[in-house]
Amino acid sequence: MYLKHSILLASMVSALMLAGCSDSSHNTVLDITKPSLTLDTDLSKMVITNQDNITIAGSVTDDSSLAGLKLTVQSAQSNEVQTVKVSDKGTFSAKIPLQVGDNELTITAADAAGNKVVYKATVFVDKVAPSIVLADAGENQVSRTTQTLLKGKVSDNGALAGLSVQLLLNKTANNNSMPEVITIDEKGEFEVITPLQAGDNEIAITVMDKAGNQTTKTQHVYFGHTLTAANSHTGALVDGKLYAWGRNNFGQVGRGDVTSIRDDGDAHSISPQLITNAPKNIVSISFNQNHSSLLTKDGSVYTWGSDGDGELGRGDTGRSDCGRKTENCRLDIGKVNSLADVVAISSGYGHRLVLNKVGEVWAFGDNGEGQLGVAATTDHSSTPVQVDFSSQANVGKIIQVVASSKSSYALDDKGQVWAWGSNKYGNFGMGKVCERGDDPKETGCIPSSSKPLQVPLAEAVKIKELAVGRDHVLALTDMGEVYSWGLNATSQVGYNSKDMPDTQQKWDRFITTPTLLPWSTDKQSKHVYANGNTSYVMKKDGKVYPWGMYGESGADGRPDYVDLAEPTDKLPSLTNVVDMGVGALHQLAKREDGGIFSWGWSYEGSLGGGDTVTNIWMYNTPIALKFPMQPTQ
Repeated sequence: MYLKHSILLASMVSALMLAGCSDSSHNTVLDITKPSLTLDTDLSKMVITNQDNITIAGSVTDDSSLAGLKLTVQSAQSNEVQTVKVSDKGTFSAKIPLQVGDNELTITAADAAGNKVVYKATVFVDKVAPSIVLADAGENQVSRTTQTLLKGKVSDNGALAGLSVQLLLNKTANNNSMPEVITIDEKGEFEVITPLQAGDNEIAITVMDKAGNQTTKTQHVYFGHTLTAANSHTGALVDGKLYAWGRNNFGQVGRGDVTSIRDDGDAHSISPQLITNAPKNIVSISFNQNHSSLLTKDGSVYTWGSDGDGELGRGDTGRSDCGRKTENCRLDIGKVNSLADVVAISSGYGHRLVLNKVGEVWAFGDNGEGQLGVAATTDHSSTPVQVDFSSQANVGKIIQVVASSKSSYALDDKGQVWAWGSNKYGNFGMGKVCERGDDPKETGCIPSSSKPLQVPLAEAVKIKELAVGRDHVLALTDMGEVYSWGLNATSQVGYNSKDMPDTQQKWDRFITTPTLLPWSTDKQSKHVYANGNTSYVMKKDGKVYPWGMYGESGADGRPDYVDLAEPTDKLPSLTNVVDMGVGALHQLAKREDGGIFSWGWSYEGSLGGGDTVTNIWMYNTPIALKFPMQPTQ
């Protein structure tokens, strides 16, 4: 009985086993293959962004149906899990919210069998924009040369190596200005030399970090003169319009006539007058003695006023009669036809220098000492002649020209100074004086030169700006120090006065070599100015300080001229100055807010103060000038 049951049971088991082997619908498939995950963006390295979310896109594949595939993204910071929809082709795209700072994301693709692939990514959200600090504070700066050196520093909450800095010059809708890449050092500091066009230049500096945060600082640099003061007539550019006033015995104001303060009514300009017959788009003005000039945006030069030596550059015909002489002036504001592409003008006492955009120097007017750059056998030229630098192999591109009484100067882009014309008072800085009154001239002195000669400065000294008086020179270095040389009879170079600082010995009447002025070693000098026997410096504090001949006002208004040994704070109320114009005996200054002020010797309305200002009187307190409303265009 027992044996029968055992045989039956064995038979049943065998039958079941055979049945299982013969029915494929009951097979079990083992899946051990992980899905494959591909991302469109490489997230293997840290991603830095300033966005509130990141788009994660890509595709997944699997050896089984995609219908059972699940794709999730989990944030370690929020601990939220976001399920991402996968298309029937295996593609996906999803926006994942982010928090400021680190975001650790885990991307998981899992199939129905439980196989999964895990991808980890780190996304850093940076919302802090980098910063820019420019060395020259203030949005509006002034340059006397065809280039400007911009210094600054960038910083960020991230690594400086990830910063991108670019400069864009004069971007408008009508040009194709391309940004220039600026290199920064390990401290984030940068220096870049930027070319300038005559007039206003807009310079935009942008710094961007890896996250895309960016900061832009815009600085306006004005290349040219918007203020000018001559012997006793004065000019100012306001909103691109020319205003002039003061002495007008040669028609130098530009009204088209000759007038005197003794004339009745409003026949003479004792306050700023809009010169309606001047051309449009004026970018620079330059007056001296009794003649005037201006420069327009298109590079044209216009002149008017006295023309006894051809200082207007308009030839020998068409002059008018002013005063006792004949054919000695021009009452119309006329174009110097032979000049083009001019970017700068400088008026000397009897001659004028112009600089064009390729760095050529042209001159016209008095040439008694070779100041035009041609042999002095030609005593004047009423049309422009080119100054020849070809004998100087070391000369760089000329970036500034300045004209004095009978000397001429040029500054090149290597920081070198060139001089020609008169050298009677050590004007060339070569260690010799060619005229000491009754004393014989020094042996080996060159009294004059029609060829530009290099002023001997130490190789390490790089000049960035020049200013000249009658016969002295001020040279501002790229370090903010000032060198000077030439005539020093009234301490216009320095330290030749009755009131001397205890720390200084008295200097000679002639300074024959470029000499560092001790007061400037604090490196606070920003601009230098000069005319006649007067010198001024603008410091980084936004104030201007005179030295040399300075007129103090007595109780009767008569001037008491003193010789200041070094820059002195004579104008404590005049602050936030951005530019100056220095005349022989009177001065102008413009503040950052656009206000224009005058002071000094009042003669024939030179100060522009109107009826409130007395003629033949010294004013030491700056007078705020009022400009008439311009007519509607």
